[in-house]
Amino acid sequence: MPRKSPYAYHHLPYGQQRHLDTLFRQLRYENTESIIDACYHASQQLAVLATQSPTAEYDDRSITPRKSRYSLFRDVAFEDIMFHPSRGLLARVSFACPRALRGRRMGVSGQLEEGMLVALIGLGLDGGLSTTFMEIYQRQTTEAMRRRTGNDLRERFVLVELPNALYASFYHTLRRMQDQSRGDNEIAFLSCIAPSSPDASPSIIPPDYAEGREFAFQLDCLRPKAAKRADTPVTIRPQDVLFGDRDLEEAIDQLCDTTTLDRGQATALCENLCRGLAFTQGPPGTGKTYLGVALAKVLLASRSSTPRKPILVVCLTNHALDSFLSDLRNAGIINFARMGAGSKEAWTQEFELRKLGHKLKKTTFERTSAQSVHHQVEGLWVEGTSWCESLNSDTLSWPAVREYLANHDPSALTCFTELETVDQAKLSDIRLARKAGGFAFEFWCSGGDLDDVERLIEHFTYIIGNDISSDLDDDAITTQTRVISSICWNADTVKQCSSTVNLWALSLKERENLLQYWKRMIEPRTILDRTAEIHRRHYAAMQRKRATYEGMDARCLANREPHRRVLAVLRLTSLIEDIIAATTTACAKQYDMLKDLGIQTVICEEAGEVMEAQSLCSLFPTVKHAISIGDPLQLRPQVKEISLSLESDVGSEYRLDESLMERLMIPSASNVHPIPASRLNLQRRMHPEIANIMRATLYPYLQDHQSTWDRPSVPGIADRIWWLDHHELEDSPDRGSTTAQSFSNAFEVEMVAGLVEYFVGSNEYEYKDITVLTPYNGQLAAFNARFKSICSLWLSEKDREALLTEGYLDLESVGSSQSVVEVGNMLKLATIDNFQGEESKIVILSTVRSNLQRRVGFLKTPNRINVGCSRARDGFYIVGNALLMRQIPMWRQIIDFLTTNRKIGPYFCACCPRHPEIIYRVMKPHEWYTVPECKIPCDFIYNCGHSCPMQCHAHALHERQGCLEPCGMLHEPCKHPCTNACGEPCGDCTQSVLTLTLECGHQAAITCAEMIEGKGGDDVKCSKIVGNRLLACGHSQDIICSAQDRAYDVGPSGQIRGISRESISGMLYMNARCPTCGADCRDVPRYAIFDQVNKLTNSIDSVQSYFSRKIYTFLDQINHIRIDLNYSFDGFSRALRPGPLAARQNEKLVLERGNALAEVETRICRLKDELVQPFEDATKSLVGFLGNSDVLQDLTFASVLRLESLYYRCRLITLEENARILIPLRDMAQQSQHSEILAEGLRHVTIPRIVSQLQGIRASVLKCQNKQFRRLEVELRLIQLASQVVLDNIGSKNMLLGASTELGEIMQLCRKFPLTAGLLMPSCQQIRPFILRSEAKCHPLYSKITQDIWWAWPRHSTGDLLYCENKHPYSGISSSHCPECGPEAQFDKLKVVDLNATLRAKDWVAAMKAHSFNAASYRSL
Repeated sequence: MPRKSPYAYHHLPYGQQRHLDTLFRQLRYENTESIIDACYHASQQLAVLATQSPTAEYDDRSITPRKSRYSLFRDVAFEDIMFHPSRGLLARVSFACPRALRGRRMGVSGQLEEGMLVALIGLGLDGGLSTTFMEIYQRQTTEAMRRRTGNDLRERFVLVELPNALYASFYHTLRRMQDQSRGDNEIAFLSCIAPSSPDASPSIIPPDYAEGREFAFQLDCLRPKAAKRADTPVTIRPQDVLFGDRDLEEAIDQLCDTTTLDRGQATALCENLCRGLAFTQGPPGTGKTYLGVALAKVLLASRSSTPRKPILVVCLTNHALDSFLSDLRNAGIINFARMGAGSKEAWTQEFELRKLGHKLKKTTFERTSAQSVHHQVEGLWVEGTSWCESLNSDTLSWPAVREYLANHDPSALTCFTELETVDQAKLSDIRLARKAGGFAFEFWCSGGDLDDVERLIEHFTYIIGNDISSDLDDDAITTQTRVISSICWNADTVKQCSSTVNLWALSLKERENLLQYWKRMIEPRTILDRTAEIHRRHYAAMQRKRATYEGMDARCLANREPHRRVLAVLRLTSLIEDIIAATTTACAKQYDMLKDLGIQTVICEEAGEVMEAQSLCSLFPTVKHAISIGDPLQLRPQVKEISLSLESDVGSEYRLDESLMERLMIPSASNVHPIPASRLNLQRRMHPEIANIMRATLYPYLQDHQSTWDRPSVPGIADRIWWLDHHELEDSPDRGSTTAQSFSNAFEVEMVAGLVEYFVGSNEYEYKDITVLTPYNGQLAAFNARFKSICSLWLSEKDREALLTEGYLDLESVGSSQSVVEVGNMLKLATIDNFQGEESKIVILSTVRSNLQRRVGFLKTPNRINVGCSRARDGFYIVGNALLMRQIPMWRQIIDFLTTNRKIGPYFCACCPRHPEIIYRVMKPHEWYTVPECKIPCDFIYNCGHSCPMQCHAHALHERQGCLEPCGMLHEPCKHPCTNACGEPCGDCTQSVLTLTLECGHQAAITCAEMIEGKGGDDVKCSKIVGNRLLACGHSQDIICSAQDRAYDVGPSGQIRGISRESISGMLYMNARCPTCGADCRDVPRYAIFDQVNKLTNSIDSVQSYFSRKIYTFLDQINHIRIDLNYSFDGFSRALRPGPLAARQNEKLVLERGNALAEVETRICRLKDELVQPFEDATKSLVGFLGNSDVLQDLTFASVLRLESLYYRCRLITLEENARILIPLRDMAQQSQHSEILAEGLRHVTIPRIVSQLQGIRASVLKCQNKQFRRLEVELRLIQLASQVVLDNIGSKNMLLGASTELGEIMQLCRKFPLTAGLLMPSCQQIRPFILRSEAKCHPLYSKITQDIWWAWPRHSTGDLLYCENKHPYSGISSSHCPECGPEAQFDKLKVVDLNATLRAKDWVAAMKAHSFNAASYRSL
């Protein structure tokens, strides 16, 4: 491995080739070493697995002795080989999915995603190993795959997936470096980047295009419009600056006076404009992106004096690129094109290059070239698909037969090829005939006869995918008509030919025998070789196609006349190619196209994080001006191989993670001068106290913007910055675990958790204002486990993937990536490496390491320390072992600074937010929860002039609670004084005018307002206070007599033993809010029951309405699917073909016919099992527990049975469709044995399903009878009869015995309940002819009147829930009677308590599952 040092040995001389060779070899090792290591380890695993029995119960996560992680999937089987239109050969394989990834968990795991590199490792019988590298195209579940042949291979395979091994992420960069090293692709600024002498120092010259004395950069675009009009234009001439004139200082002064740039930014801007190779170092919070936007504006404004070439903007990641483009757009730069499709921002779609290219008016040459390569690719795809069919099945494809006959029986080949002969002078005819290639052979295989020309033409149009009546343009119709005429002429010619070989005269049986003979004669190796050859030719054709479209993309980006016309149509004022935006990977991939554009200016954002090899891919030979903005003192490029990193002793010789910016600004050779660079010096992020840490270490020149002094102090903590010094040892990892590489510290987890909860509990901060940083994934996982039960958490995309890869996150509890979700009030958890560029009000850094071996770990590098200590705006807190960290020079500087300023100690200094002079020391995690409240009186003054009489608390609470002083206003008309607090509405008069003695023996007063309303003693509840209880908010709540024993069973000592059943209706009058502060107590378990009981009826009402809407949605989907099946059946029948070659296609058509209904069936069952059934069971349990009809009636719900009826209706439609499919299959059975087998197989599948359905329906009917659901009973029995009719139609005997009697009983029910079940009488009449065998087909349940019945339930409106005498609930607003019983049954009204308080269905079931409703569950509360 060559070292990067210019004095190290290398076989090449100094210069570009030597430098590129070094970078290439290091980058290749970085990306392939872990792959080699994992494959070697997986091969050893495969050798062991070959001696064991296959099992699906295994863990796919593996780790090599060199700590390379990978996933190993066992028992790989080949399903089929496919030929993709653009990718060529694809291999579809299946494997034994480990339990941890089954179901939906594979989707959220991030594994086997498109573009990832995998290795297929095989072990032969002879012990030989084979390794094939592939790229993932698509991931499917096994349900979406059809079982293929090919699993009898004489090898055993495993699939190896390497985390984050994206083929495209390194291939294009390595390929570009190879191209650049050939000598004809000289990189820009070669004398600075790869000089011919190791002692050469970089020199700075202005950009080539700015060398003229007359050239000047226009800076007016940065000034307000008013300033532009009033003053002379502000410009800067690079030549004047280089010769030492005073124009630079004058320009900087003007920019500072008339723009929002600070002096450091203005100086950096001018210097960047005057240097061809320019670097700007921006410490944290100094506005690097703002400078980049300003530079882009100036460069665009100055292009009038230069060739109008687009500016290339480069970032390492898609996220950084989108962020920079967003800032450009906000600054008014909207004419840009974004290369690549990796953006997750919806607004960037309209700027994607490919979409802009679609608007481009193509030239005649471009259209011709595009059509030519498209037809080449399409022809090879068709031929490749045919060859793959031969690989996958026992049937022969036309290409295989064609090649065999051409070599062994040319006269037989003529019988087929003569039918496909077209006019060779017509290219369109040739292309169409090629698209339908082999149609004559397939027609022959299906038993076709040349006398049946009409069927021959029908087969031809089927092969090409349309018919003469399709929606084609005039040219296509003319071509198709001409080719059909040629086919008809050719058929007559072949038929009249007196050749010795006349294959068309053979019978179907003779043809099948001949096919079997050809199959035996064709060598399997021939099929493999030809398939591989077609793949290579297809790959070459795709390369030509990409080059053609890249040429059009290049013209779209360039300043060319055709594109101007497009822009004129779009009414744009300037060219879209002002800015070309791309990631470093996209630059490498599109290197040739970008080089041909002659790009002269490149701006690289966050250049300190970009590998030098990636940076060189954007320095095209035409580049004259390269601007890099970043900070080499913050995070370096990320590498996986620590042996190549500056963080290791050995890696300091290779320095792969050294960016071009760092190498030139901070050269490793002492005799090489650093390249002149600008630096920003005014930070706008951190409070000056926090920024002092940066000044004490890396940035002594850093200044603070005035706005940073206005950062608020941190309430509840005496100091804005603090280091909690401790000596608690880190956790000892389990060396046998797959997560043993990372570290955690339980003490720091608990201490940080207490600090976070203390901040949030002070009511001054929300979770979203706080970020917890740590260098280790193990500690991040520990924080995730600690906080996930307390609040919502936000993890970055990279952190989430890392935790999943290392097994720290459970796939059961992980949804989609939260990086694309609105942060809301989430607590942010992050590793330092994935938090650069971010900031937060409060940052808490956990250093983790604390051990006797004095190992510091990740936090020994200044770059990582820099990022960790520069993210906070208002407050920054470190929890760690200071003695251990002092070993590192930068940590020693920080600790000395904090010690000098008394900002470090073994405890946190908690204090009252309003009275910081009162200090409480917190040394242990549990002490956060015992910090006493401040007893000093609150000094807040309300608008009314009264002062708050309570003890000290957060001023934010005054917004929720008004003044508590007496009101003093007089009520009208009684003139009694208002007794409410000043901050409350006066309300009704509460003056006592009468005293009554209640049943409890206490006396109650009748108020003035109650007297006016006419209330008596029966309406008065006893309000005598008989005790109090402590609430979660810290306040106490009085217990009144009317509620004291109505909710709880209280023991002799006052301990709550459970819920009282005797007077549980008293809960209806209880209030689950704090009477002092109004805090909601519903989250407190002992008070949650109050809220639930108060909302029972309304919750049930809402849930029933929700279920009803879902049921109708399913019904609507079923009806649409049924209509589609009827509409498409004729086309389906025509698509079925006889003959052995069409067998697999026929099977596919039949299987796909029922997919839509099967999906609806699955959703119905899921809703029933996961929501509806648990709801009804939970409600039943709750009724039994409450035992009080005043609170909740024992209702009989119909939702489960309605869903079962829908499910059986789905199954009925599927069975009817199968019966209908059998008709054309049986017709074809006379022509092909394969069709007969398919028809018989479908019949054997259908009959058991119907029998099973009949048994299920009978069970559902019994449930309906027991619950008095008359109308639903009738519907289910009709579905049962219809299923019997279907069974009778497909040939089962004696299926309609007793059907007439059954139908009579159903009709009797309809007459007994005319307004409910009676509405189904038309359906009974409709099914009667089928029972009597006077009709052949059965569709009895689809009349309009039947559909109208189902409309009755979905119109359930909430707000007036009633129930009939059979306890069936229904909406009094939507219906005048029970939909099942009709007006014959009497009904009563359920008691409705708070109409506005409702629960969602899922919340209800979750709440019911969370409480067992027994005394034991409340004893510990």
